[in-house]
Amino acid sequence: RKEMEASGGEPLQQGGHAEFSIMHKQRDAIVKLLNLNSAVESDSYWQDVWKILIYDDTCRDILAPLLKVGELRKQGVTLHLSLHADRQPVPDVPAIYFVAPTKENIARICKDCSAKLYDTFHLNFSSAIPTPLLEELAENAVKADVVSSISKVYDQYVDFITLEERLFALSFKESYVAFNDSGLSDSEGEANVDVVVEALFCALITLQQIPIIRCQRNTAAEMVGRKLNEKLKEHVLKRGSLFSDTSSSFQRPVLILADRNIDLSVMFHHTWTYQALIHDLLTLKLNTIKVPVKGEDSTDPSRVQMKNYDLSSATDSFWATNAGSPVPKVAEEIQNKLKEYTVAYDEVNKLKHSSTDDGSELLSRTKGLSNLLSDIPALTEKKKQIDMHLNIASALFDVIKERGLDSFFSLEAAIISRSAVDKQTLMTALSSKSPGTAEDKLRLLLIYYLATDSIPSDELSHYEQLVIESGADVTPLAYLKSTKSAFSGLLASKAHNSVSPHPQRSGSNTSSNLGIMRQGLNFSAISNLFQTGVNQIKMWIPDSNNLYLTRVVDAIMEIKNTLDVEEQYLYLDPKITTGHPDAVPRKTTPFKEAIVFVIGGGNYIEFQNLQDYAKEQGTKQTRTPKHIIYGSTEMLTSAQFTDQLARLGGGGGGSGAAPKTNNK
Repeated sequence: RKEMEASGGEPLQQGGHAEFSIMHKQRDAIVKLLNLNSAVESDSYWQDVWKILIYDDTCRDILAPLLKVGELRKQGVTLHLSLHADRQPVPDVPAIYFVAPTKENIARICKDCSAKLYDTFHLNFSSAIPTPLLEELAENAVKADVVSSISKVYDQYVDFITLEERLFALSFKESYVAFNDSGLSDSEGEANVDVVVEALFCALITLQQIPIIRCQRNTAAEMVGRKLNEKLKEHVLKRGSLFSDTSSSFQRPVLILADRNIDLSVMFHHTWTYQALIHDLLTLKLNTIKVPVKGEDSTDPSRVQMKNYDLSSATDSFWATNAGSPVPKVAEEIQNKLKEYTVAYDEVNKLKHSSTDDGSELLSRTKGLSNLLSDIPALTEKKKQIDMHLNIASALFDVIKERGLDSFFSLEAAIISRSAVDKQTLMTALSSKSPGTAEDKLRLLLIYYLATDSIPSDELSHYEQLVIESGADVTPLAYLKSTKSAFSGLLASKAHNSVSPHPQRSGSNTSSNLGIMRQGLNFSAISNLFQTGVNQIKMWIPDSNNLYLTRVVDAIMEIKNTLDVEEQYLYLDPKITTGHPDAVPRKTTPFKEAIVFVIGGGNYIEFQNLQDYAKEQGTKQTRTPKHIIYGSTEMLTSAQFTDQLARLGGGGGGSGAAPKTNNK
């Protein structure tokens, strides 16, 4: 090998908004990687060095939410190919390899080097390459006499997937099973912990932050927290640390590590916010969705076509503003954007078709057309954005109507807020004759079981039978029955009071002419909502109260001992390298920034609730403005989470090893 380097980010300015964006920092690191690990003065110009990018599946998923094909080309990437695909030699061109440090990948890189597929090889690993693999690479390079072709080897420390500015996940498939399988061996459990520690270490290097660590005692979170604390201490003491600034600072973020079992019911919620609904109903993966669209085939208007859409806060202003909004508000915003576009379009037509012989009016008309023409690209882009969100919202409302999800939402709200729930209403909702899929009914029953202190066995059996008759597999309930007593301390403390207990449905069937500019899109679902039912729809919008995890975060960030956080969450400081780790001096002022990480799976409901909480703090004079990054081992839909519970409940827990690659 010629040189081994670690690629870290630039030092951060504390307390800023953009500076605490994990997506922004990771994207900067990737752009630097694509420029042969040279600093990029400006991201606004095309790079003049053309190169080939080679990646494995893990790094493909890291890249997907950050850089699209056009942006890769802007960085000089002419070809991007899979590491394990058959590839032809391309002489006189440098190749950038971006892969995970695995034995299989090293073997393929050695094969490529021996075949001299490219002019030079720039090797970038998503996390630190183990010494045995590095030695294997060096040995093979010497044998093949290609040492001079390997330019440099870099540890990039970017082994995580950023989905939003303050949202990231790991490529850890079936992580709840991995950390809760009773058949797991000690070595497998240790390996699972190591995977999470390494990924969090990468995230902290990317952010250039050494946080205070608060981890939930007697859970996997404590094991991860202690190991991460030791790993950070080692690097603080090292000369040439991966962190640009290891001196003590007054304001550092807090890393809060929580176990998924802190709140299981949130994983089953039927939510009502735009992004969370899309994830739940339309399978959002790496910020891309497939949506069924009607009416776009002129030869067959009834034909349904599947369209792929990318949802990015960086390029889609509507998404950036409305992703966390309740769907009724989103529908209202779509209507407003549609009206704005219609007005602009009508203005163009008016100038286009008006005729006059008057010289001054003709000049004025010409100037007006010139101004409008300069706005046409933006207007066209706005139309595409409106069309996309019309299609997405229409697809959502079709599913909501078909499955009667508003009824599930209102009933779950009453259960979670500990309001009195009519048992006959519950039985009706669970019945196979009522709207909703078998999954919807199972989710409702699981929430009721978790939120109710004591249910007579014959009554629970009756509910269970109703769900079975609907076609559901109730093994997730079997798992919860076997573990509920272990979680009872947590469950008893969590009356969420997070939603209005009595939302109501809209019964409107009125149509409207709001689809003038939609070019055949099915807008009837949204237009119905906006006629006589709009006021009732707004009753579905949840109150802005906090979920249990958010309340824990508030207690830790504000340094207040509510919810027994001082007893339940260990305090570790990696910058204090002497003395017992459990007896370090504590910070006494509130935290401005937090990284909240859930081990065992997370969802968009918790993410958005934390973002809403952080925004609210900036409006309160008595509170410190806050910025919160949310992360998890994987982002799960309710269906994916219940599948993992089914594995545990059915006794088929499997290996519980730490597999890589997952749906995001």
